[in-house]
Amino acid sequence: MPFVKEGSKTQTIRSFRNSIPREGQTAFLYYGMRTRWCKKLGEGTIYNVFCIFINKKQEVVIIGTNFVSNEQIKLLKKGNYKKLDVLYKVLTDEEKDDLAYRDGFRKEHSDERKGCFEIMITWWKQTHELPFIGHLICWNLTDKK
Repeated sequence: MPFVKEGSKTQTIRSFRNSIPREGQTAFLYYGMRTRWCKKLGEGTIYNVFCIFINKKQEVVIIGTNFVSNEQIKLLKKGNYKKLDVLYKVLTDEEKDDLAYRDGFRKEHSDERKGCFEIMITWWKQTHELPFIGHLICWNLTDKK
């Protein structure tokens, strides 16, 4: 929560939903959705939406589109990235730490990025099944509460 309020959490990773987020849309940023502690933290403007794939080997692949077909999902799950017919990037360890940092997986009051992915993947394994495929939604904060 403090990272959204201060403006350093600039993205989120979400499972696929019926409504695909799009560039230019408003991101409504809340803490504790569907609980009595729900609180609006601010709003942002979405500037990028990518598909993201995280496999059991903890590889992270960013796909340069916000939609992937069932065939592309099968290729991802098999590790056949080179057969994808879209741009993609397999992240390095440093890039994975940066991704996790921007998503708020870090120690409070720390600018250290090294080790952030380990914090993220530990939490991820407790809350999601791997392999995971969903959206990486990036925003610019436009209004803080």
